[in-house]
Amino acid sequence: MKPLLDSYLQGEVNERGLGRIEATVYEASLNRKIAVREFGGNAITLVLDFERQVAVLESVLDASEAGTLVLPIDEFLRVVGARAAGCSGGSIAG
Repeated sequence: MKPLLDSYLQGEVNERGLGRIEATVYEASLNRKIAVREFGGNAITLVLDFERQVAVLESVLDASEAGTLVLPIDEFLRVVGARAAGCSGGSIAG
């Protein structure tokens, strides 16, 4: 697994944060006007870009290319264990 993703999973993901991600994905599946949502963390910021269908992890400590990871939203949700509308197969923004 990629180091930035490992750091996010170990240091940023908790039950409350995962619930916020799931609720946001569900909300975006109902409201197509939601384009982007950002979640600030301690060391890593998560951006869910529903227009591009990607999740972007950005290290607040590393501004280099190594400090950014872009994944398809469905893949990101699978990795973090999210259960929300659209995360099993198919496009969320549909």
